Amino acid sequence: MRAQVGSADELALAVRQKTPRAEAVPSALAARSLIRTWAMRGTLHLLPAEGVAAYLALLGAARTWEKPSWQRAFGVDPGQMTALGEAVDDILAGRVLSRQELIEAVSARAGLEGLGEQPASGWGTVLKPLTWTGRLCQGPPRGQHVTFTSPRSWVPGWGGVPDAEEAAPTVISRRGDLGPCGRRLSVVRVVRVVRAGQGDCQTLVEDSQA
Repeated sequence: MRAQVGSADELALAVRQKTPRAEAVPSALAARSLIRTWAMRGTLHLLPAEGVAAYLALLGAARTWEKPSWQRAFGVDPGQMTALGEAVDDILAGRVLSRQELIEAVSARAGLEGLGEQPASGWGTVLKPLTWTGRLCQGPPRGQHVTFTSPRSWVPGWGGVPDAEEAAPTVISRRGDLGPCGRRLSVVRVVRVVRAGQGDCQTLVEDSQA
């Protein structure tokens, strides 16, 4: 469920339930049965904890950060992304940090100075691939401020991001999570993303009747 605007989360969830209840989203986030993280189209979504790894696996399979067009647009190469991912994996192990705290910790790491202002971008562009590869997710809010933590310590039963082909059946079986539009899908086809020669193909799940 898309969750770009926190104040609209309750309404978005209510229309997907037969019997809506007040404060359902905050309660589910606190219980960690829902996880707020960057997902489809690079936007914030609420995903069920038991299925989040499968969704992330399909999103990460596109490897958008390895595309020359992405690198030119954001000035970060694959080597830097690998180093950033390893650093964040270490920094967030068992910790919950605000965006500013995370940025400061990353900036203090040798070899990451060249990232400049990219990690501080409000769009979180260079942080999103870290979500899709299972290194980062949102933690509990601090007032009006978001926090980040590792899914290893935050998502119940986390077993890592599976292979995309392994994840596909899980996503197909959970198409009801999409609400009324998901239930209308008579056929859901998972598109296998081939890393070489696919241009900017990022469509992972599509309605074959579209």
